[in-house]
Amino acid sequence: MSTLTQARTAPAARTRVVLLLTLLVAVVLGGTIWHFVSAHPKAPYTDPSAVGHLTICTADGKAVTSGSTTQPLGAVVVSDAAAPAAYAGNGHTAALMVYQPRKGVGPEEWTGLQLNAAAGYDSTDHPSTTLDTASTTIGQFVRGYPAIDDGWLQLRLVLGASGAAQGRASYAAGDLHVDGTTWTLSDPGTAPCP
Repeated sequence: MSTLTQARTAPAARTRVVLLLTLLVAVVLGGTIWHFVSAHPKAPYTDPSAVGHLTICTADGKAVTSGSTTQPLGAVVVSDAAAPAAYAGNGHTAALMVYQPRKGVGPEEWTGLQLNAAAGYDSTDHPSTTLDTASTTIGQFVRGYPAIDDGWLQLRLVLGASGAAQGRASYAAGDLHVDGTTWTLSDPGTAPCP
């Protein structure tokens, strides 16, 4: 092969390599973005009363974003929003509620159910509630109140305190997408697991 032919072939080969590498990067990046979007879908509604997000924790202190609808969501659910002053004193409690979003109906009118018994919490910076085998599961809830808004449900951490009305005007919330016997938490909170 002549030197002139080699000189013409080298840039063409480099161009092909650059194009192949660019294509490979685009495929990997696109797959990563698709995985993130599909793993954490976004709820089709907004709730102006939601002031924080929820972290769902296992008994060994790990945050989870998905699980089975046939089991309690986790061991502990923690808010990343601090308790308002009315719920930071003695006798404060928290309970986890689940609601059925409905298109065309405001969040204050959704049907809901308390999943666990209200109990005291340790940190007013990150109010929390515990779940156990006696807690209602998401599967039990959707048997009576199906996730009719494209598979979505909303969790709310509702606070209480001695001498104060239950805190339903604002709350930390989490949006669950239900698909068969699996739930996925959209936009999970940043609170640490205990």
